[in-house]
Amino acid sequence: MRLLVLTVLLLLGHPAWDDLVRVQAEESQLVRERVPMQARLNEQARTVDALKARGSGPVEDARLQAAMAQAQELARKLAALDGQLAVKRRAVIAAADRVIADERDATLREKAMQVRADMARALAAPTPRPGLASALGIKESATDGPEDLREKADLLKDTEDRIQRELSVLDKKYTAAQRRSELQRSMHSLEASPFVEDVRRQRVLPHTGGELGSQSNDRSGGPPNSPPSPSPGFGGGTDSGGASSPFPGGAATPNPSGGVTDVIVLKDVLDAATLSELNQPKDAATYVRALERARQRLRALATDLDQRSQQLRRRADELRKGR
Repeated sequence: MRLLVLTVLLLLGHPAWDDLVRVQAEESQLVRERVPMQARLNEQARTVDALKARGSGPVEDARLQAAMAQAQELARKLAALDGQLAVKRRAVIAAADRVIADERDATLREKAMQVRADMARALAAPTPRPGLASALGIKESATDGPEDLREKADLLKDTEDRIQRELSVLDKKYTAAQRRSELQRSMHSLEASPFVEDVRRQRVLPHTGGELGSQSNDRSGGPPNSPPSPSPGFGGGTDSGGASSPFPGGAATPNPSGGVTDVIVLKDVLDAATLSELNQPKDAATYVRALERARQRLRALATDLDQRSQQLRRRADELRKGR
């Protein structure tokens, strides 16, 4: 009998901890549900990409629209589940705080602090963004409500912002590449000029007067045969135009902390010829032309995304008023 009373007291003696265990189990269940849903969404995204690669036609377009609708539905379900997961993790943190504040058992308090730290890290982890190719394929579905349309409009706008940031990077590369191209043309022009050879010949001829030769050296600012100093940003330099490194298939905006703040997968939006030329920055003229084509493509995409985002917002407002 005494043992039974002690057992009951022990069971009833840690209500805050018991509540934490319960809420944490619910959070773990949501995590388990999320894994297969994410896998299905990834598989559906691959299906959409494969259908896009097959080309256009009535049958292909119908299959693509159906696959995209399924992918969007899975994405909505996953987003809803992520919302539930975030709420549950905040509940776990609140329950852990109660254990830390009320529990007398040091071991339980230590475990609660560890659980709290894990949940805080999970909440702070950045949410992965959808791929560029998937975002570009977003369209209105017959089953979309006002909230769905606004969510799609926000995603299109977010993708446009990312493209605009990448476009600003390309603009800087374009300016630097233009300078290099102009410098290359100037150097080639000088090398082909017969007057350059005459000047070189005059510099190596001996002077008859020592004083005159000294004055000539003083006027030139150095020895007659001293080579010109290399211009910055040309040849093997590492200027902002990326002359010494190939242009990546997915360009990134550098972050001073060493990470990447934004990524645009250029292979999803540029043709193979442009991508190939972007990987050959040493040929300045070709590189400039490729950069200009890439900039035009990104500008067109940004304009299209902005227009579609506004259309979806207007459609959402119309549906809301019609309710």
